[in-house]
Amino acid sequence: MYKHPYRVSNATKSIQTNITSMHRYMKDVSIAKTKTDLKKAILLVDEDEKQVYSDYIIVFKYYLGSRHDIDTSYQLFIQWKNIREEVIALIKEAKYEEAQYITKHRGYEHILLLNTQVEFLVTYANNKAKLFLAHSIQSEKEAIRITLLLIFILIVLVIIIVIILIKYINSLNTKREETLQLLYQAQAIARIGRWSYDIKADILEWSDETYSIFERNKQDKVQHGNDFFAYIHEDDLQRVKDAYSKHLLEQEFHIITHRIVTTMGVKYIEQKCKTFVDHAGQALVSHGVIQDVTESMSEKIDLNKKLVYDELTQVYNRFFFNKNINSIIKQVNPLAHLGLVMIDIDFFKKVNDNYGHDVGDHVLKEFSQLIKSSMKKKDYFIRWGGEEFILLLEIPSMPILIKVLTKIQKQIIQHDFTEVHNITCSFGAVLYQDNEDIDDTIIRADKALYKAKTNGRNRIEVL
Repeated sequence: MYKHPYRVSNATKSIQTNITSMHRYMKDVSIAKTKTDLKKAILLVDEDEKQVYSDYIIVFKYYLGSRHDIDTSYQLFIQWKNIREEVIALIKEAKYEEAQYITKHRGYEHILLLNTQVEFLVTYANNKAKLFLAHSIQSEKEAIRITLLLIFILIVLVIIIVIILIKYINSLNTKREETLQLLYQAQAIARIGRWSYDIKADILEWSDETYSIFERNKQDKVQHGNDFFAYIHEDDLQRVKDAYSKHLLEQEFHIITHRIVTTMGVKYIEQKCKTFVDHAGQALVSHGVIQDVTESMSEKIDLNKKLVYDELTQVYNRFFFNKNINSIIKQVNPLAHLGLVMIDIDFFKKVNDNYGHDVGDHVLKEFSQLIKSSMKKKDYFIRWGGEEFILLLEIPSMPILIKVLTKIQKQIIQHDFTEVHNITCSFGAVLYQDNEDIDDTIIRADKALYKAKTNGRNRIEVL
């Protein structure tokens, strides 16, 4: 019906109360002798009038009776407002007796008529609310009866399900060994190894297929946890140990891909592991399966390399820059700056025009290797497009950045490039500013590069 069963009833009663209050304050308006008294009385009338408007909104929205009844009372209220304005106008003209007469007679009669009409709304809304509450109480009792019946049915169903589950579990136990044997056979066919590790006893067991994946004979018996760790690639060892420790702590299903070192070289394996615990939550034994995924991982690595490296020069490409620039910025030492340098090979079009694109491509590769040989491990060199490159360096200050670039510029000038022998480059260098949009940094570097070109090329400009 509505949010509260007496909401409309309370609203109509509030309308009655405030209408009566408005008329009382209108008497104060009619006898006001000063502007202050008049203003105060009008303010009180306005407050009651606003509340009447608010109550009518509720009545219009939720009243279940005739809309005509609401419209009639509301129109009477609007008409009363006209009387109100007439009285106020007379007071302002100092026609006190005429204002008081209208208030006592026409105003009073109109209020009585309005209250009578509102009383009809109050009676109807109150009766509806009582009826609604009666229905609600009855519905609540019925809901309780239905709930109790459903609970009883649910208990019966649970008992039946528990009985069925007990029988099912018993049947599973009788087939467990047979199922395990089938599983082991399937793993051998799919070249999936398995292992089991008794955590408290520190005893590790491998299946025949696991020995095969690790390219080990069963004579090279693996007995303890550390025996397994001995085969993990040194770059992955700590990650694998941390992952297994986290798995024991969280006791969730665990999947990890890592490298192992075999007699035939490096392999990628995928491990899936589940650990079982006792009633106190202490880890007892881990069971896992292992699969050789070297072929699929090699394809994935090749694909990722193609995505982030420029095919011609084998330096990073723009995709790598866009994907990693935010993390590169975060890795910069707080006491240092990230230098961003745009480098453009001067008059490279002439190289292609005079020597051909094959020579031009060779120059780009030779140029890229020359720059990489001058970089530190934490620096990044990106082919931005064509003969334009970006160099990212962690640098203490702009003077030091200029010093580094001057050294690179000198190496380029002195290098004997195949066929073309000599090339020069223009440099536009900036320092990344905290919280700066990287696009704005690039724009500044590009402006510096443009300045280097317009000032004669083969020079370093900073902004």
